[in-house]
Amino acid sequence: MRRPLPAHRILALLLRNQFRRLRRSAMRPGERLMVVIVSLLGLYLAFTLVVLGAFFPKFAVKFGVETGALELVNAYALNTLIGLFGLRFLFQKTPRLQLLPYLHLPVRRGYLIAFFVGATTVSLHNLFPLLFTIPLAIWHIAPTYGTSAAIAWTVGGFALLLVSNFANLYLRTLLQKQEGLFLTILASLLVIGFLDEYVGAHVIRTISEGLFTPLLGMDVFTMLSLAIFVLGSAVFAAAAIYDSVRGMTFDLVPPRRAGRLYELAERWSVVGHLVWLELRLMSRNRRPRHYVVVSLLFSTVYLLFLLASPAVFGEFVFAAVMGLFASGGFVLNYGQLMFGWDSQHFDAIIGRDLRMRLLARSKVLVLQGSCLLLFIISLPLFLWLRPDLVPLHVAFLFYNSGITSQLIMELAVRNHEPIDLGRNGGVLNYEGFSLRHWLWFFPTALPPTLLLLALKDQTALAWTLLAVIGLLGLAATEVWIRRHAAALESRKHFMAAGFRR
Repeated sequence: MRRPLPAHRILALLLRNQFRRLRRSAMRPGERLMVVIVSLLGLYLAFTLVVLGAFFPKFAVKFGVETGALELVNAYALNTLIGLFGLRFLFQKTPRLQLLPYLHLPVRRGYLIAFFVGATTVSLHNLFPLLFTIPLAIWHIAPTYGTSAAIAWTVGGFALLLVSNFANLYLRTLLQKQEGLFLTILASLLVIGFLDEYVGAHVIRTISEGLFTPLLGMDVFTMLSLAIFVLGSAVFAAAAIYDSVRGMTFDLVPPRRAGRLYELAERWSVVGHLVWLELRLMSRNRRPRHYVVVSLLFSTVYLLFLLASPAVFGEFVFAAVMGLFASGGFVLNYGQLMFGWDSQHFDAIIGRDLRMRLLARSKVLVLQGSCLLLFIISLPLFLWLRPDLVPLHVAFLFYNSGITSQLIMELAVRNHEPIDLGRNGGVLNYEGFSLRHWLWFFPTALPPTLLLLALKDQTALAWTLLAVIGLLGLAATEVWIRRHAAALESRKHFMAAGFRR
């Protein structure tokens, strides 16, 4: 029996491997330009946060805030943390996939889990907010309340960031094995938050003031409570990850069940067969199925929050977000990895007597059909809350079907990262993604946003132009398909080589 490695050697091994992974990912030849662009954006964001924290009272006065700047921060800090948690949930991965390659080593799993869970605290999601809170504490809290109060206030805010970090790990791990329980918790939290703002109770704002204001007075009970919250959330996250590693299962694909739809598919054309295979891939594999669920949430629950907020109806950015996600949520989520989903059997696809035009047409039909389906699902929300925005919804139906789906296909034909559908089932593990996928959102979302901005005083004209552009894109669907097919034909061997990795 192999003896366990000493704790200091385990720590040195894990740290060295993590630094190697970061260095190699940054120096990968195909990603260097993306790393430079993202680094510049990160520096710009960091500079903005520092300036905002250092001069926040002046910004508050400029925007007509009547209350004190610090009182404003204390009142809305918890709301801000909840909003940041949404971004964290979308972009921050759990350490489970990094943990798996070390399980064969003579190392206690408790050490491994403690290291990887602790390493998640050194995350941009936790560090970037400090660029705002630390300058605010130095220049505006310490001179009034003292250095100790400034430190307590900053540490308290960081403690809540850590609670958010560990809660994200717990929920994402829960999503992998208990999808129903996760969706129940998420729906309950969203409904509570929606009712709190819609009814005007402002319970979250009261709790936020009750947490941060006592920290300025060095309240011992509040500081101990935050410490207990941090420790408890870390234990919950570590226990969930330990359970997911201990109870791994690879039997995620259920057996095929013949039925009427399957029998009907047997009489379809080749394109109909390909569409049916795509639908079966979504239903039989956990990760694609989760993307479908996330798309439905964006087009219903997230849309409900946007529609129910009267302050954003006239803003062009929110109008573009509503239009894009109401009918194009599936395209923006699932469509980015359209050919990556086929990575395990892509060699079989290109080895058959199958024209790339038929394959491209089936993918386009799935994306365009999803726009119509989500339009129908989200239409009652527009009719209930904002019937005057129904023309916007219709305009974006045409735009998403004719333009957004084709722009996402332009990205999809460049996919060459493999996806393991059976083993890595989490919807948010981002296997198969690259920096290109994150940056592709800008050329997809900017054109309708800029159009709505340019014609913000003539909304009817803006919606009409969006619909016309979308209809022109729909009319040119076959032209788009020929373009995608040509790209597939020229890249298919490069894509297949990447999918084999």
